[in-house]
Amino acid sequence: MELKDLIFEKEGHIAYIYINRPQALNSFTLDTLDEFYQVQDELFADTDIRVIVLASRGKLFSAGIDVSVLKDGTPQYAIRYIQKLQEYYNRWEKLPQPIIAAVHSTCIGGSVENILSCDIRVSAQSATYSVPEINFGMSPDMGATQRLTRAVGPGHAKRLIMTGDFIDADEAARIGLVDFVVPDDELMDFTNKLAKRIANKPPLAVSVAKKAVNLANDTALSVGLQFEQLGSCFLFGTEDFKEGPAAFFEKRKPNFQGK
Repeated sequence: MELKDLIFEKEGHIAYIYINRPQALNSFTLDTLDEFYQVQDELFADTDIRVIVLASRGKLFSAGIDVSVLKDGTPQYAIRYIQKLQEYYNRWEKLPQPIIAAVHSTCIGGSVENILSCDIRVSAQSATYSVPEINFGMSPDMGATQRLTRAVGPGHAKRLIMTGDFIDADEAARIGLVDFVVPDDELMDFTNKLAKRIANKPPLAVSVAKKAVNLANDTALSVGLQFEQLGSCFLFGTEDFKEGPAAFFEKRKPNFQGK
């Protein structure tokens, strides 16, 4: 797999994806999205990877979609490409592995929508966030009106979308856009430790938990509870379910195999 705009690395049970277009403020084009699709395909197939970390190299986390992509903006263009762009974000949620976003510096527009598709968001103290599509005569069209509203509530979502204002990391944490705020020089260390903690858990159970929580946003309570029942029926038949109690009673650390 040849990548130009991304760096893709694996270390043990953890995969690292870095946006790597520093010459363009880590903005992404349709070619970048195609590379993300390739990486996602590999992650769907790799049962050895238990956690994914999304970060970036360079000065900014990401300026979102490269403005040059919008130059051909027509209704026909929107019909053809926006669905593909939306599906890219949807695929983060469909992946069985949890995804941790590690955000530094500036996170704008499509990159905010990117991290909203992740399961856990860690922010550097100096990071700032903005959804500025309104300034280009647009409303967000890659999930922010939906996922941002679910994350921070309709009031904060409307404020951020309708003004395009920047907010700092502390406010982002206060309203629920990010989960952790850490000193800038501790961002990746904190994220790596969190990723390793989750990677040491039973991966099948983690995957079922991710699906169940995601389902809570889209379905009735009764359906979600039925999914919990079915999830437990599946997990009760796994080797990891036997390993957990055995390790507890034997007073040792469990060795989960994802089986």
